[in-house]
Amino acid sequence: MKIRDTYPPSCGTDYRGLEPLMDAAELTSYLGLPVSTVYDWRVRGKGPAAYWFGKHLKFAVSDVRRGWRSTAKPPTGGDPMSWPRLTIGTVGDITIRKLASGRFEARTRYRDWDGKTRQVQSSGATAAAAERGLKARLVERSELQPADTTLTPDSLFADLVAYWLADIDMEGRISRTTRNL
Repeated sequence: MKIRDTYPPSCGTDYRGLEPLMDAAELTSYLGLPVSTVYDWRVRGKGPAAYWFGKHLKFAVSDVRRGWRSTAKPPTGGDPMSWPRLTIGTVGDITIRKLASGRFEARTRYRDWDGKTRQVQSSGATAAAAERGLKARLVERSELQPADTTLTPDSLFADLVAYWLADIDMEGRISRTTRNL
C-alpha cells in the first residue's frame, strides 16, 4: 500500500510542538481506502495508532507514515497484527461503554460452534445490567450447540465426511441415487 506524500502539506509541528492529526475520513482519503476499512482495523486492533478526543477519532500523521502497529494487546504467536484465535465456545474480553442515550452497552467476541467468531452485545440501564444481559445471551448461544459432539478439532477428515453424509441422509436433502455416487 503506497501512502501519498500530498497530505498534509506540512507534517512538522506547530508553534506549540503539536503534530497534525487527521480524522478517519482524511485518513481514508490519504490512503485511498474506504472508511469502513479503517473502522474494521480499529475493531480488529490493527492499523495506525488512534487517539480519542471526546467522540472524535484522530490519527497522528507521524504514526501513519511510520507504519502500522497493533493498538490492542499484543497477540501470542503467529501474525503480530492478528488477534489470537478463540477456542470454540469461548468469549473474548467484555467491554462496556456508555451510550449517548445514557444507557450502557456491553460487547464481546464469541466463537460459535461453527468456528465463526461473532460479536455479541447487550444494553441495559446500568453497566452491571448490560453485562448481565450479555452473559445471558452468551449462555443462550452455548445452548444452541449441536448435541452430538463426536467431532472435535482433532477428528479425522473421514469422520467429518461420515457425519456430513449422515446429516444429508437424515434431512433427505438429496436423492438416494445422487447420494450413492
